[in-house]
Amino acid sequence: MRGRSVDVMLLDDAEILAYFTGYETSLNRYRACLVPAEGEPFADAEGATAKVAAVLEGRGFASAAIGFDPASHALSVDAYDELRRLLPAARFVPMRGVPWELRLIKSPAEIALIRRAAEILDQVMREVIDLAAPGITCRAVLSLAARRLLECGADPAHLGYVTAARGANFLHMRPDESPLEKGDVLHLELVSRYQGYEARVMRCVALGAVEPARQRAAEELAALQDR
Repeated sequence: MRGRSVDVMLLDDAEILAYFTGYETSLNRYRACLVPAEGEPFADAEGATAKVAAVLEGRGFASAAIGFDPASHALSVDAYDELRRLLPAARFVPMRGVPWELRLIKSPAEIALIRRAAEILDQVMREVIDLAAPGITCRAVLSLAARRLLECGADPAHLGYVTAARGANFLHMRPDESPLEKGDVLHLELVSRYQGYEARVMRCVALGAVEPARQRAAEELAALQDR
């Protein structure tokens, strides 16, 4: 902020709010955290753009240089236009992607949380793979994964996807209710979140003997990833 002569930074992406403030919520109404270059940051949870403008004005930033991320998912064109209308003397300074760049460097504490999320997921993935057999449904597999993730200490969060790899349109689909059959391939894409940090694993599990073409594809994929 000092490097760009910014007096106060507007943080409004849902992920960015979670990272910098611990306030985690879905994006339904506008929310923001205002971080001045000096002093303590102050947050707003009421959702109204006018409230954000009023807080800025009340704290002496009505004619300040206000940094913002123009690539933010949360800052709509309407919200940006309203902020500029309500704060006509302010100068809005684009700081594209800066909050996201700051997240890329993980502290040892953050790495430890990610590692714990991965350990939980490895354990659950092994249990799910052991369960995979003809006759079980994808929903039953996902149900087991959900229960075991929570029991192992993961946060309640998006679980990922469990589908039967039939055809070319199975990714990110709802779990199929029909029982798995011998010869099917179970597609597992599970997510473990621990104290806000996630690990993700994607695996394909063949129910029965692996066809030579699939075996060659798996070996080629592994070689490409190693390379």
